[in-house]
Amino acid sequence: MEYYIITLAIIFCSDAVFALGLNLQYGLCGIMNFGYIFFYALGAYVAGAAALGSQHTALAHSTGEQFLFGLNVGLPYPVNVLAAAVIGSAAASLVGLTLMRSLRADFAALMSVALFLVAYGVIGNLTPLFNGYLGLSLIPTPLSSGEPSWGYLACCVIILILVVVIAVGITTSPMGRRMRAVRDRPDVVQSLGKSVFRTRWTVFVVGNGMAALAGAMAVLFLTGFSPSAWAFAETLNVYTAVIVGGSGSNLGTLLGTLLVGVGVVQGVLFLPPDNSVPYLIPSLQWVVLGLVTIAFIAFRPKGLVPERPPRRVMVDRPGRSIVARIQGKLGARP
Repeated sequence: MEYYIITLAIIFCSDAVFALGLNLQYGLCGIMNFGYIFFYALGAYVAGAAALGSQHTALAHSTGEQFLFGLNVGLPYPVNVLAAAVIGSAAASLVGLTLMRSLRADFAALMSVALFLVAYGVIGNLTPLFNGYLGLSLIPTPLSSGEPSWGYLACCVIILILVVVIAVGITTSPMGRRMRAVRDRPDVVQSLGKSVFRTRWTVFVVGNGMAALAGAMAVLFLTGFSPSAWAFAETLNVYTAVIVGGSGSNLGTLLGTLLVGVGVVQGVLFLPPDNSVPYLIPSLQWVVLGLVTIAFIAFRPKGLVPERPPRRVMVDRPGRSIVARIQGKLGARP
């Protein structure tokens, strides 16, 4: 029971960081990034390879793994996690130079799908990069002797708290207001002389850096990672969490991650299996997620915790706020 609780908690922390990054992009800035799972995978591969060290070590050599073209890149925890986040952000900064140029959101969405397909094919077929379709295995879990520990869970909780602080800080800052304006009326923002590209590019880099960080957190718990773990359908999981919780709401995203990533996905596993259909339960997970997504888009598009509109200053006539009028009546200079 203790092992199961630690497992669920670590999964929640990783999925929450993953969803918060998507909420910044999709929920607040309107960026449709259907290749979001690629940056999660990139962070997982980098952290996993760094945790394994050189493939010439006894651990990696025993399994015949190949990664990073034979380079010795062993890094201790948590340096390998930070390296994964940095490399994920760096990759996003280069990709975003192309994807974020157009004012139309559908352009970035189609390009992100193309990015995913290219990356999936390259990583799967270029074996010396990350061991091809076999992937990485026997990745050591930090702060434990092979099984998840309370110490590693505490580190994951600390990372989640830091990411929440960053997400809330961005949301409540002037940058957050500009992101909402870019999401709702990018043409108006452009006409006022503000750079839509710079805003989208910045959010793209930060959000995908969070995705890489989430992948690094997860792979050190899973102790293995391969292309089958980041198939295109995996994107539905994180989008459903954001939509159910409330697109644009950080609190809603955390709630959606808890309900979808832990509640729905894990709850389906408790259904009685049918031996005549061996893949029924895994398939039902995607069916349930799809139905939940459709239901919320159709009947509650704002989610369980809707986004709070930014504060506005009420005015009684142009150029003079209610506060200024009260100060004038009290004898203060407005």
